Amino acid sequence: QQKINILYLAWVDRNKGIFELIEALKILDHKVDYVLNIAGDGAAREEIVTLVNSLSLNNKVRMHGWVVGNQKIELLKKTDIFILPSYFEGFPNSLLESMAAGIACISTNVGSVDDIIVDNENGILIPLKDKMAIAKALSNLIKSPDLRLKLGNNARKSIEANNSIDSAVKKFYSLFKLG
Repeated sequence: QQKINILYLAWVDRNKGIFELIEALKILDHKVDYVLNIAGDGAAREEIVTLVNSLSLNNKVRMHGWVVGNQKIELLKKTDIFILPSYFEGFPNSLLESMAAGIACISTNVGSVDDIIVDNENGILIPLKDKMAIAKALSNLIKSPDLRLKLGNNARKSIEANNSIDSAVKKFYSLFKLG
């Protein structure tokens, strides 16, 4: 079995749920081969490094700092699972980008996330501040390539249907009854 690449692409800040995410990794089956890529920076960076070290997860977590442009694209290409366990969001770009890339996504059901993710159809919704739910969702996706493929494909299709230029133009036209 190949190594599963998990991506967290957001501010490294307590209210983004990153502490629960790191604690959830400790709950995962130790035989599972995965790496969590943390792409972002913020006030809690040093605390996260300390937590990762204290839980002996150094070999499972890679800190990338901010990624942009081609660096972000390359990271998305290698990602199997995207996770955003945030306490609050508006309309998260990192989630949209990951879904558009056909990645199986996990997110807390906050802000407009439930307008983007239909639970178990094109992603997985988890409750706030729940490390057990994070661990369970990650475990299910790690162990099921078929589920990752289904959610990733459905994610890409839903983004294309709802967030493409074509769909925006059609909505604009129908709004003003131009078409």
